[in-house]
Amino acid sequence: MRTWRLERPNLTGQLDVSRATGLVAAIGAGDPNAFATELLKLFDEALSVTQCTVFAYEFGNRPRTMSVADHRGGRYLRDVADTYA
Repeated sequence: MRTWRLERPNLTGQLDVSRATGLVAAIGAGDPNAFATELLKLFDEALSVTQCTVFAYEFGNRPRTMSVADHRGGRYLRDVADTYA
């Protein structure tokens, strides 16, 4: 698996703590991409990220794509994530 080390940016934005409730609610949501969507909303201003993918790493197995989201509503992000993992 390939990894990239990212430079730590100078954070100028603030995290909107009120979004934490949406993040917690997304954990049990019926939509598998709800969690990544809420993470993307939470960190959007502070980090200026456009995509979010959540992987699960289980001992002895390949990573599994758990949740994906991007600002453009890309349908293919899950396919890209599954191929990467």
